[in-house]
Amino acid sequence: MLAAALAASPAAALDPDRAITQYVLDHWSTREGLPHDVVRSIVQTRDGYLWLATQGGLARFDGHAFTVFDQDNTPELGSDDIRSVYEAVDGTLWIGTQGAGLVSLRGGEFTRYGIADGLGSDLIRCVYETTDGDLWVCTSVGLSRRRGGGRFRTWTSADGLPADAVYSVQQDAAGTLWIATAGGVARMDGGRISAFDAGDAWNGRTPPVFDLSPAPDGSVFAATYGGGIAHFRGGALQVIDKREAGLADDRVTSVHEDGDGNLWVATYAAGLQRRRDGRWEQLDMTRGLATNLMYTLYEDRAGSLWIGTAGGGLHRLRGGPVLTWTTGEGLPDNKVFAVHGEDDGSVWIGMEGGGVSRFDGRRFRTLTSADGLGSDNVISLASAPGGGLWIGTFSGGLSLRDAGGIRTWTTDDGLPANQVFSLFQDGETLWVGTMNGLARFRDGRFRRFGKDEGLGANDVRALLRGRDGAIWAGTSGGGLSRIRGEAVRTWSTPEGLPGNYVYALYEDARGVLWVGTKGGGLGRVERGRITSVGVEHGLVDSSIFGIVEDDAGSLWLSGPRGIYRAALADLDAVAGGSRPGLEVERFERGSGLVGGHTVGGSQPAAWKAPDGRLWFATFDGLATIDPAAPRAPRPAPQVYIEAVQVDGVAVVSPLALAGAAAHAIAPRSRDLEIHYTGVDLAAPESLRFRYRLVGLDDDWVDAGSRRTAYFSRLPPGRYRFELMVARDGGPWQPSDAAWHFRVLPAWYQTWWFALLATFALVALVAGLYRLRVRVLTARARELARLVDERTRDLEAARARFEQMSRTDALTGLPNRRDLSQRLAGEWARAQRKGLMLAVVLVDVDHFKQFNDTHGHTAGDACLQRIAAVLEDGVGRGSDVIGRWGGEEFLALLPDTDVEGAERVGRRICEAVAALRIPHAGAPSGCVSISAGAAAALAVAGASVDALVARADAALYRAKDEGRNRVVAIGAPPILL
Repeated sequence: MLAAALAASPAAALDPDRAITQYVLDHWSTREGLPHDVVRSIVQTRDGYLWLATQGGLARFDGHAFTVFDQDNTPELGSDDIRSVYEAVDGTLWIGTQGAGLVSLRGGEFTRYGIADGLGSDLIRCVYETTDGDLWVCTSVGLSRRRGGGRFRTWTSADGLPADAVYSVQQDAAGTLWIATAGGVARMDGGRISAFDAGDAWNGRTPPVFDLSPAPDGSVFAATYGGGIAHFRGGALQVIDKREAGLADDRVTSVHEDGDGNLWVATYAAGLQRRRDGRWEQLDMTRGLATNLMYTLYEDRAGSLWIGTAGGGLHRLRGGPVLTWTTGEGLPDNKVFAVHGEDDGSVWIGMEGGGVSRFDGRRFRTLTSADGLGSDNVISLASAPGGGLWIGTFSGGLSLRDAGGIRTWTTDDGLPANQVFSLFQDGETLWVGTMNGLARFRDGRFRRFGKDEGLGANDVRALLRGRDGAIWAGTSGGGLSRIRGEAVRTWSTPEGLPGNYVYALYEDARGVLWVGTKGGGLGRVERGRITSVGVEHGLVDSSIFGIVEDDAGSLWLSGPRGIYRAALADLDAVAGGSRPGLEVERFERGSGLVGGHTVGGSQPAAWKAPDGRLWFATFDGLATIDPAAPRAPRPAPQVYIEAVQVDGVAVVSPLALAGAAAHAIAPRSRDLEIHYTGVDLAAPESLRFRYRLVGLDDDWVDAGSRRTAYFSRLPPGRYRFELMVARDGGPWQPSDAAWHFRVLPAWYQTWWFALLATFALVALVAGLYRLRVRVLTARARELARLVDERTRDLEAARARFEQMSRTDALTGLPNRRDLSQRLAGEWARAQRKGLMLAVVLVDVDHFKQFNDTHGHTAGDACLQRIAAVLEDGVGRGSDVIGRWGGEEFLALLPDTDVEGAERVGRRICEAVAALRIPHAGAPSGCVSISAGAAAALAVAGASVDALVARADAALYRAKDEGRNRVVAIGAPPILL
C-alpha cells in the first residue's frame, strides 16, 4: 500500500497522486518586491522570465527578484494598473492596462495603442493570438482584432456579443474562437458571432464569465461568477456548481485542466480547489494561502501552477522528488524527531508532542501517553525482538510496545536519565543512549557507562553496532566512543575527529565508519585512521544529522540545509586527498522538502526502507525520496545581464541590453556595476555565479550567489564581461551572456599626449640632470639621517601608547578594550577549530562598603593586591585575566570546558580569601570575591556575547547564594 501511495509519474511536475497539500507552496508579496499584492495575469516568456500584471505595475520575475516597470521608470505604460500580459509568437509582449490602452514591448521598446487605433476601449482585460496570427483584445467595450500591422476592428453587442464587456478569448482545437463576456459565452466562426444559449442552466440568468480554458479533449471550461463552472462539450453544456459536492464557491475566477486531467479552480472567496477523478480538494488560508480571493491560474513550462490573487500576492504550487507528509495529510505532529521502518514497508514516526505513529501509506495509527507511553515527546526508536518497538522519550524514559502492550522504564528502574536520544538492539541486549550516559539493558537490569568509565560525554546521541561486534556511541560534546566488552575508548578532535558533537553514525559494507558531526562535517574512520570531508570540499553543511546509503553506492546526508547525496567513491577520494572537491546533489524546498531542512540530535533521523526509499525526520513533517525514481535533469538556467550602472546612473536599458552594441564609458568614471541573473523559477537559491572581465581579469571570480559585479576606476581600454553558472555542487557551465564595452581615455591618457609629455620630460631631465644630482645627493644623506632618528622616536612612542591603551592604569592588567578584542579573537579561533571557550566573571564582594569604610585609597590598594593574585591564579600561559570594569575582572580560558572554568574560579576565590584583607563591612571580616563561570562550544550561530551573559548570570547566582563562591553554568542540555 505504501509503495502504491508513493508511486509517481516522473514527468508530472504536479504529481496527481499527491494530496493538494503535499505540493510545495511558495508565496511572494510586496515584502519580497512584488509591486502590488493584486495579480491579475501571468505569462512565462520564451526567455524563461515570468511576467506579472499587477495593480501596481508590470513585474518581471527571475525566481530570485522582481524587476518592476511602472509610470515612474516607464511612462509609456500610461497606467500602473496592469490587467493582462501575453506573449505573441514573434516574441512581442502585449500588456493590457486599466484606462491607458494596449502596450507592446519588443526589442526593448514600448508602443501604446488606444481608441484612436480602433480599440473598443482603453480598459484592456485580455490579449490573445490565434493560430492565423490575428491578435484579439478583450476590452470593456467589445472585442477588438488586429490583423497584420493594421488598425483594430471591434465587435460589440450590436454584432451579436452577449454583452460589451469581454473578459477572455480562447481558440479550441477546431479553430473556433470562444468569447467570455459579462452576459455569457459566444463563439466566432468564419467572422460570425453566435451566443451560446444556456437554456435554463442558471434559471434563465446567465452569470458573467471571467475565464475560458480549452481542455486537451477539445472541450472548453468556463469560469463564471455565481454560476460555478460551465463545461462545453460537443455542443452541450454541463454546469459544475455547489450542487456537486465539493465545489466550495460558485464564484469562479479562473479554471485550468492540466495534462493529467486534474481540474484546477480559482474561486473568489474559497481559495484554490482541485478535482481529481471526481474528488475535490481545497487549499485555502487555513492551509497556507495568504488570501482566499483568487484571480488567475497559470501553468509554466516546468508544470508548476502559479496563482495570482486579489490582495494576497503571488503563489505557486510545485512538486519535487521529495514527498512530505504533514498534519494536513493526517500526521499527528509536524515536529518529527525519529523515523524507523519495518520489514513490511510501514514506517514508525516519533514526534515532539504527538507520540509515535505507524504509517502504512494511507493512514497514521498513533500511540500516545493515553495508551501507556512514558511521554508524548518521542525522540528515538528501534526494533525490539518479536516484532516489538522500543520507544525513547524526552522526559518519560524508555517504553516497549509488543504483544503484551506497553511497558515503561524510568530512572526509578535504573535508567540513567529519562531523556533517551538513541537506541540500538544488539541480539538480546538493548543499548540506550541518554542524557546521563549510555545504558546496557540485559536481563531486566541496566549497566551504565559514563565519563568515569571513559565515555567522551554523558549525552549520547547516536549508537551503532560495528561489524566486529563493538558498539559505537556518538556523544554531544565528547566525540566518538567505542565499547568492547567492558572497555571504553574515545576519540575527539585532538585525534582527528572533525567535531566533538556526533549526531549520526553509519558503517558501509567495507567496514568504513562514517561519522556525522554538528558543526564539524563528515568523518571517515577506517582501520583506526580518521579523515574528514567538510564544506571546504563541497559539503553543503558542516552539520550532519542522518546518514543512509542507497542501492547505487551513494551516501545521503541530512542536515540544517536539507538533504544531500554524494557518491561513496567521491567521498573516499576527497577524504583521501586524491580529489579536491565533491559533486553534491542537494534536495531542499525546491525539491519538495517543506521547510528546507531536517532535524537531528536523536536517532534515527534517517532510515532506508526495504524497497530502497529513504525517510527523513524534519520539523516540517515526514519526508521521503526514492533514489531510484527517474528524474529529468534540470536544464542549465538561462543567464542574462540585466542592467549596467556607471557612477550610479543606468547607462543601458535593462530591456535593450541583450541587443546593445559595445558601449562607450566616459573618461574618469569611477564605479561600474553590472547586474546579472540566472532565471530559475524553481530553485534560484541553488545558483552560483562566476564572472570574468576580459581585459582585466586572467581568472574567473567566484561570486557565490551574488548577482552584481563591481569594478572601480577601470583604466582606458576594451573589455568583455562574461558569466558562468552552476548549481550547488554541480559543474560550471558557460553562458552566452556577455557585454562588450570600452572605457574612453581622458585627454591626458591619449597616445599623443603621452608622446608630447615624453619629449618634454626628456628635455627637462637633460637640462637639470647635473644640477639635480648634486643637490639630491646631499639632501639624501641628510634625509636618511633624519628619517632614521624620527622613525626610532615614533616607534618608541607608538609602543608606549599602544601599551597604555590596552592596560588598566590601576592594576596593570589588560583593560576591557583589550579583553573584548581577545574575546572576539579567541571565539573566532574556537569556531574554526570546533573548540570550547570559557570565561570566569569575578566581582569583589561588598566593595562599595569597603570604599565607604576604609576610603578610596585603601580600595585602590585592595584592587591591586587582588589583581596580583588573580593573575597568578589563572594558570596556563594562554589564559588571560583583566579588569572588566570597576571591581569586576574577567578571565578568558581558551579550550576549556565548564568544569575547568569552575576549577579556575574556585582557585582564585581561595587565593583572594588567603590574602585576608580586613573588611569591617563583610560578614567574614575579610575581603572576598564571587565568580561566575560558563563555557560553550563555538559553533555557527552561537555568540560570544551570549557566553559572557551566561557567566554574568552565574555571577549573580553566586552572589544570591551568599557570595565568596563560584557558580558555573554548563551548556544547554539539548543542542539541536
